[in-house]
Amino acid sequence: MSTSGSFKVASANVVKGWSWLKAIFRPALLLWPWLVSTATFWTFLQSSQGEAITGQMAGSAWYSWMAVVAITVSFVATLFACMLTALVILSWRRTDGRPSSVASGVESVIAPPDGRGLGILYVSLAFALSAAPMLLLAWATKSMIGLGVTLLVGLCTYITLQLVVFRGTWKSATDWSIRLEQLRSRRFYLALGVVATAAAPLLVGALWLVRTPESATTLGPAFVAILGLSALSSLFAALFIALPYCTPRPRLATLVPLALVAVNVLYQPLADTDNPLLREEAGLARAKFDSEAKPPINCSRTSRRLAKALQDQATRVIKEAKSPDGAPALYFVSAEGGGIRAAYWTAMGLVNLEESIPDFQDRIATMSGVSGGSLGIATWLAAVEATDNVAARRSLVHDFLGSDLLSPAIAGLLFLDTPRLIFGPLWLTARRDDVFEAAIARRWRQVAGMDADFFVRPLVNLCFRKMKNPPTVYFGATEVLLGAFAPMGNTNFGMPGGGRQFLNGLLHQSALVEANVVHSVVMSARFPFLAPTADVAVSLENVHDYLTTGAPLPRSIRTKMNGGIVSEGFPTIPGSARLGMLVDGGYFDNSGLSMTRYALDVLATNVQPPPKPLPERGIVPQREWDQEAKSSHTARAMVATHVIHFSNDPSSACVEPRNWEINSSRAVREAIQAAKFKPVCQFQIEELETLFRPRWFSWISSPIEAILAVRSGHATHEVNAMRMQLLTRQYPSVLFDYSLAEELTQQLCEGRGSAQSREKCLSAGGRSDMTWRSAFNGQPAAGNAIQERAQNCQGLTQSTPLPLGWSLHPGDTALMQCLAANAALNALAHMTKAEGDYRLVASSNAQEVASSASQEASGQRVPK
Repeated sequence: MSTSGSFKVASANVVKGWSWLKAIFRPALLLWPWLVSTATFWTFLQSSQGEAITGQMAGSAWYSWMAVVAITVSFVATLFACMLTALVILSWRRTDGRPSSVASGVESVIAPPDGRGLGILYVSLAFALSAAPMLLLAWATKSMIGLGVTLLVGLCTYITLQLVVFRGTWKSATDWSIRLEQLRSRRFYLALGVVATAAAPLLVGALWLVRTPESATTLGPAFVAILGLSALSSLFAALFIALPYCTPRPRLATLVPLALVAVNVLYQPLADTDNPLLREEAGLARAKFDSEAKPPINCSRTSRRLAKALQDQATRVIKEAKSPDGAPALYFVSAEGGGIRAAYWTAMGLVNLEESIPDFQDRIATMSGVSGGSLGIATWLAAVEATDNVAARRSLVHDFLGSDLLSPAIAGLLFLDTPRLIFGPLWLTARRDDVFEAAIARRWRQVAGMDADFFVRPLVNLCFRKMKNPPTVYFGATEVLLGAFAPMGNTNFGMPGGGRQFLNGLLHQSALVEANVVHSVVMSARFPFLAPTADVAVSLENVHDYLTTGAPLPRSIRTKMNGGIVSEGFPTIPGSARLGMLVDGGYFDNSGLSMTRYALDVLATNVQPPPKPLPERGIVPQREWDQEAKSSHTARAMVATHVIHFSNDPSSACVEPRNWEINSSRAVREAIQAAKFKPVCQFQIEELETLFRPRWFSWISSPIEAILAVRSGHATHEVNAMRMQLLTRQYPSVLFDYSLAEELTQQLCEGRGSAQSREKCLSAGGRSDMTWRSAFNGQPAAGNAIQERAQNCQGLTQSTPLPLGWSLHPGDTALMQCLAANAALNALAHMTKAEGDYRLVASSNAQEVASSASQEASGQRVPK
């Protein structure tokens, strides 16, 4: 055979192979919404949050009648929409005389005269895509129920198709062609059926969610995700496939829904409105706890000025010292982000610290959190006033944070925010952050009592019940436009705008001033893509007032001061503008230590009160002001400032490396063998892998990796800077890292075989040598509940990864409860040692003062 003949044969084979590929993959491309939906659900199941959910579902979750009904309805609706879409595509043909692109290149390969093979391929693919989410969930949970329901519904649907749609059409090509022609004349009604199949569950789910946001937890996040993704895939299929294929030019028709999406994305509101789901509850709490009025009975507030609040706290603990050689101390709490894991670890840790450290609750000066750490702090503060003892508090914290907060967030994304991209203002106005806030507030009322309204109270000038000496509280966010830290608190707060005085001046007239606790917490935890940005609103009326008078007071306060009458010359201007955009505080400082360091700087600053008359006391002589300033400065210097930092990232825990000789790359194995290095922790292998792993797409991934690395590096810098800052204090102060990784390392290392292995494990994991066992003779005291709980940590295992999401596995909560008790006892050991050091320094300073006074009395010159 000649060279040209061989080339023609090869070309023909290539064309034939390409035709086969088009025949096989074209249906999948045309049914892309369900492919995307399946891939998204699979990615979710493979995450740490997905593993925690499926591990929890392995038991009785599948046996709930609501679960069975949910997956059955989801499968039937998805299969119906997928089948209708496939029929619309199969029945479509060009009207301009050219061969149909659906069947061209396929008829000669699968079914030349009629394309029945193509129909079989479409129907089979519709079955596969519809069943895929249920089969993936059944495989992940190791349950046969999902498989049984899928097979049963699939069989019923197949029988229905055979009896109603395809009855007798598979026998001959002529019958198949006639049936396709019949379907073609009705394809618009088939497309409307797809629209109805998609819109009905989305509308029902949205109305149900807006009415009762917390009810999404009855299904659980996995089933909510399946229902939402299935309905959305059907909606996108209807708009981008079924309806366009009712027209002569489908590709051109897809521009219409794309234009709808573009318009709804571009024309978003400039600023957020108040949460419509909590409007009534928040209004009642705002009227009850008016920030400008006197606090109700049994309710305390801290000073609106941070410097004054810290002065009062320092002076009080000095006066309350039990003996002259006592060790007055203030505690500064910071909690880093990390979703529900951070919230649970922080709140449970605070409860255990209450139980282990005397008067801990009354000696907290500031509390600063970001993201999940903010929710943990808010939960503990709410639990303090909802309970009378630490045992009840611990149970309440577990019932609240151990519940499912993920389902409402997922449901809000799938049933509210995503359909709004298509329907725009015609859809319900509530967003997923509104649903998340409402679910938190109402879940708290369910577990703490219907009168528990802490989460809906105004944050500014927050009123605390059952706390005589409340702390200053900050929930940290990141301001997008300025790239600055934005602390929201009950004292003075603000978005640091540098020289942009316009923003700073309008801040006190913005919606942040009226934000409640749950809104501030969720603004602190708005991780982009998972939650929308918080667009801070400022009314156009207040902008006008600010520009007119330059006064920092909002119109509402000015009107209240004017007897409820609006001043003349202040017109009514409807609408609002965007003052700032807030996202997760972890983007700026995931440690939560920025405000803690700032508070310590304020405490160390000698701020003398200005000489001015006080109405309650009359004109105060300057010498009294000087004495008050001196005593305040003395109290600031004398008080010990202990910082308790809650860190919850378990990635640095020393997990024993197993099968690394098999699973590691060749370069890592050779490097370890050449150095004769024996890895002790799994993270050592992972760090080595990063040195040898090729980075083919680093030009894409490096910007994102840099953002995350800078965030982690900034947190490490804050911890190191805090440690150095405490060393400058006159009296000994402690930075205690209430670390989940360290406690987990301690537990994992105790399971190692020999004492030498345990020692190497602890050393590699960076675990502190000082523990409560070494400080308190190693054994738990009889009747000491917290020590007995800490002792029970031995034998607990980490069954699933501690998730970075909003739902915990029961095994994770049991593990963190025990580790939190152990960490609290370790904190007590460090505080006890610091108290002893304080007494030594105080005694030494007292001797120096006495010696100086004696020398001055005897006329000797005291060296400066």
